[in-house]
Amino acid sequence: MKKLFLLLFMLASVMSYGQQIEIGQDAETVRRIIESNVSFANRPRSGAARNTIHSHNTEYYNGRIVTVRHCVRNQFFVNLRMNIHFCTTYLMTDGRLAYTITQYENVSLERLIEEKTAMWPANRIINNTYFFDEEFEYVEVFYLAERNGLATVAWEKVESSILLSLSEDVRTEITNRRRIQEIERAERTVRREEEARNRETRRLEIASKMYDLETYDGSAYNVFIGRIAAQISNDIRMTSAISYNAVAGIRRLDLNHRGLWRDIPTFRELTESKQKKYRYTNSFNIVGQSGLNPTIINTSSTDKNASIFGFISIRVPTIKIEGYDAQTEVSVDNFNIDIAKGVTTVRIRNGNIEFTRNIPDADVADKIRRQLSETSNGRYVIYYQYSNIMGEEDLFFSSSDVSLYFY
Repeated sequence: MKKLFLLLFMLASVMSYGQQIEIGQDAETVRRIIESNVSFANRPRSGAARNTIHSHNTEYYNGRIVTVRHCVRNQFFVNLRMNIHFCTTYLMTDGRLAYTITQYENVSLERLIEEKTAMWPANRIINNTYFFDEEFEYVEVFYLAERNGLATVAWEKVESSILLSLSEDVRTEITNRRRIQEIERAERTVRREEEARNRETRRLEIASKMYDLETYDGSAYNVFIGRIAAQISNDIRMTSAISYNAVAGIRRLDLNHRGLWRDIPTFRELTESKQKKYRYTNSFNIVGQSGLNPTIINTSSTDKNASIFGFISIRVPTIKIEGYDAQTEVSVDNFNIDIAKGVTTVRIRNGNIEFTRNIPDADVADKIRRQLSETSNGRYVIYYQYSNIMGEEDLFFSSSDVSLYFY
């Protein structure tokens, strides 16, 4: 723990303006950080904060920085419920920060220790005087300065010279606790390595398996099926051959247009045929694996190769199992498709809609009637196209007087 954590409950707001200071840092870097922090802290403020004053000064010896001093007056701290005045002196050795000393003018040593003890782990406190970091590498020493009688906190690295200045029982305690920390660190390292190995083993195990998409991620399965249905529905719409002139705002029916589904006849072909209508109803199975386009399998005796489909570009997705990428397989039974297309003639009189020639199948006729319910009296040649893809219905129809698109 190299970063300066002097009395965290007090100094967090003071030291958080910029880069943190570390033992061993270059003296000029420490000076620049303090200068920047003071400048930021003294910016125009409102409320109680405007009474807080920061200052700093730097001392040199033979051209080198020996100390940087940062003082704060009227800084309110919630833990102490009071405004305090303190100064932190950063002392350099050979051009680098060696240790710091913070002195508090209006806070007693007992109050500082009480607050520090309340927030510090008990197993890192010795004699209510020495407060160590987790690795027992750095220590805060609380004492009353003999020179000026101020509550003082020194922050420094636990070097051999410091250990020699301590009593034998304290040195023994530090040694024992360091040993305990080393054992605990070694145990944590072993656990982390074992956990990493277990995670990698589990990742490889998951990667080696194939997971049923519907079983392991129903939401992804529904999205996948919905995307296929949407693509098919969109491809079918394209066969209706409505062109749109954006400038003129005119929709026009192209009777000769053939869309992506090559087996669906054009309106021109239907007009010239005897039946005047086309109906395709089928059920398919869809199978596939992640990363690949699905395979369409026909379950009926017609359209053996599922040629009506064209090309399905929706790939089977991967999913997450325990946070790891997992390969999936999908099997969809009874993917139902129903398509109707044709040309018919209707007569509308006072809301009564009658198909007079080339009557569509009953279910499609009902849907067309509903869409024509508010159409004016007259006779119309209707070009219609209806699709139902896994329950998603789409209906287009057009005439010389009406051109509507519903979905």
